[in-house]
Amino acid sequence: MATAPLIGIAAAAAAFALPGSLRLGDQTLAAASCARRETLGLSHYTATLYVRAGESAPVALLDPNRAKALDIGLLSRAFMPPEMPRKYRRALAENLDDDAMDRVREAYRALRPGDLIRIAYVPGAGLSVSVNGQRIIATPEHRVVESILVTWANGKPLDQHLRATLAKHPCHTPLTG
Repeated sequence: MATAPLIGIAAAAAAFALPGSLRLGDQTLAAASCARRETLGLSHYTATLYVRAGESAPVALLDPNRAKALDIGLLSRAFMPPEMPRKYRRALAENLDDDAMDRVREAYRALRPGDLIRIAYVPGAGLSVSVNGQRIIATPEHRVVESILVTWANGKPLDQHLRATLAKHPCHTPLTG
């Protein structure tokens, strides 16, 4: 077994000590859910969901009047398809113009281990998606968030699926920040 890729993944994982809080506009958001996606012992990404301290994460995710952010630290592309999965492309295409979709597809193809993807929504300002701090898209629409969540739930009742998933992934250890 080659150890160099594993060492690279371990180094990338160590680099993603995501902060316990972050600022979006004039709002401070706290880490509400933290997870690492793994398959057969290979870590794919870390993810931290942020909402305002004390708010219910499932409620905040669905409410266009509440700020939220999701940081995803990419650790490996080993199981990522070369193109964004069709179900997510369709969900985004329903809500974004062709130029924005082209930027999303290009950014997805260019993702590499070590990249930090941020999906953030602030009421009044809208949704932005960035990779390593470089904005890929921005839209005033909250429905993009809703569309992605409905697609992710894959036909399950969204509220129940969110609650169950987020309950399985609390932030156990103190994060930086």
